[in-house]
Amino acid sequence: MNFEPITYDYTLEEDSAPAAIAVSPPLLSTSAIKRKRS
Repeated sequence: MNFEPITYDYTLEEDSAPAAIAVSPPLLSTSAIKRKRS
């Protein structure tokens, strides 16, 4: 597992979030959502 949150953390902006999550695997999307909701 080479998924580093920082790798896509800066990519998830207010507008880019839906698109990034849609393209990302379930694991990444779940982590991204958790990080955004924190």
